[in-house]
Amino acid sequence: MWKQEKTESLFQRLAADFFQTVSNGTSLITITACRLSPDGKHAAIVISVLPAAETPLAYEFAKRQLHDLRDYIRARARVHRIPRFDISLALTQTQ
Repeated sequence: MWKQEKTESLFQRLAADFFQTVSNGTSLITITACRLSPDGKHAAIVISVLPAAETPLAYEFAKRQLHDLRDYIRARARVHRIPRFDISLALTQTQ
């Protein structure tokens, strides 16, 4: 179990670095979690976006960048298997 948690943490940190590099700065994309499947073939990157009005555009941007994200992680992570990534939005509370 600790190995999966360590890998999730690594992918989360690398995804945050990647989106900080490729983002144009109109919105803040925060990687809130990474969830790796038990077999290690799929990973879900959970993001939150500020301002909230930019969420649809930022989500589409993140989806378009998935191939480049996988290449970025492949070049920097020393893991046996690089999973297929998917993006999902974090649930936010409105006040």
